[in-house]
Amino acid sequence: MTPPINIYRKVELKEPVLIVGWPGMGQVALGAVNYLKDKFKAEALGDISPVGFFEAGGVIVQDGVAKAPALPESKFHFWTGPKSDVVILAGEAQPTHGAPEYARQVVEAARQLGAKRVISTAAAPASINHHDRPKVWAVANQPSLLDYLKQHDVVLMQNGHISGMNGLVLAAAAEQGVEAFCLLGEIPYYAVGLPNPRASQAILQVISHMLDLKLDLRDLEMIAKEAESEIDHMVKTSQQMADLVQRLEPGKAPEVSSVPDSVEQQLKDRSRIEALFRQAEKDRSRIAELKTEMDRLGVFADYQDRFLNLFRKDNQ
Repeated sequence: MTPPINIYRKVELKEPVLIVGWPGMGQVALGAVNYLKDKFKAEALGDISPVGFFEAGGVIVQDGVAKAPALPESKFHFWTGPKSDVVILAGEAQPTHGAPEYARQVVEAARQLGAKRVISTAAAPASINHHDRPKVWAVANQPSLLDYLKQHDVVLMQNGHISGMNGLVLAAAAEQGVEAFCLLGEIPYYAVGLPNPRASQAILQVISHMLDLKLDLRDLEMIAKEAESEIDHMVKTSQQMADLVQRLEPGKAPEVSSVPDSVEQQLKDRSRIEALFRQAEKDRSRIAELKTEMDRLGVFADYQDRFLNLFRKDNQ
């Protein structure tokens, strides 16, 4: 059996730190790690095989012939940092099978690369307005990390629950004696299903301070303002959204586990669509699968312009 971890570039890394992120609420985690990867022009380093962790929900039909779709990718990238080198793991989707073992493979990859610390990123639904400055909450997998976290602009989460890979990786790291902590950017309860680049920005500010990174966040600031304007429009045009904003309880601590099951399923569906869009941009044979999935979920209207742009790019 082929080993899940494939490090295909041999490099000498200086005290590397692994930062990980997967799709989730507000696309906070994946937005943060992808911004880092793009801004620092991180270089490809390796990947984790999707076999055994993902399964296809169907086949792609092209010119009358059915073929299996590509499975979501989980890729490592790296760049040289001022204090230590940084390795990024960005997953196109969270595993549908064997999530604890997948988390253990992530930590094993960190060990193989010489990383002694793992930072995961996530979202924390809270009673805040989308124009508020989000706090960053932190959870460590070892008591010895708490004093370190207190030195940075974070709030320690005393009780709660972190769902998905961003939480499981903390437990897997503890099992293997690797330091790890999760940084959670606050997002409004009423907008958990919408992209929230402001929370990604807040997390990146903390990481930049921790690792002494000279990270230019101006592009993310522009994207955050655009996202806030879109939510403003939704509040004005949706009475349900307006009512949710009015019922906010200022100062209430985030409850990561409090998102209803229906919303959790919606987030998983949206994450699946985002992953298919990214795959379709690289491989046009995936467009049919993307369209089929949007039709199945009844969300094609939400993505119609973006979907048509895939064809406009081909014609340019």
